[in-house]
Amino acid sequence: MAEKELKEKVLAYRILEARINGLLKNREMLVAKLVEIENTIESIKELKKNDNILFSLGSDTYAFGKLTERKLIMEVGANVAFEKPVEQALDTLNKKKEEFENILKGMEKEISEVSSALDELATDLQEISKSQK
Repeated sequence: MAEKELKEKVLAYRILEARINGLLKNREMLVAKLVEIENTIESIKELKKNDNILFSLGSDTYAFGKLTERKLIMEVGANVAFEKPVEQALDTLNKKKEEFENILKGMEKEISEVSSALDELATDLQEISKSQK
């Protein structure tokens, strides 16, 4: 019976280990996206203060420019973009930031729960392996 129990717990441990690795990768991507949103919000706030801005052209190349309109173009997904006034764009980004923060909180909770389950399984596995010796 102990052999079967050991195999089941090892399998459960591997499944939980794969789950936590996936969660950690997703958390890393989510945190990167949150940082990007926060940087965009700060950049837009700077736009409100100054018409002269630095445009990225790609490949670490930039150009100075002057803002001629107080509207931004925002992608909303599926290669669809809308023109929005600066304030509305800021509102949209702040809502998106809040959504991502809530998702991150839930993810952190799940990581904690899976981590606790892994710790319990590790303890069980050690006990089972000791009892088999």
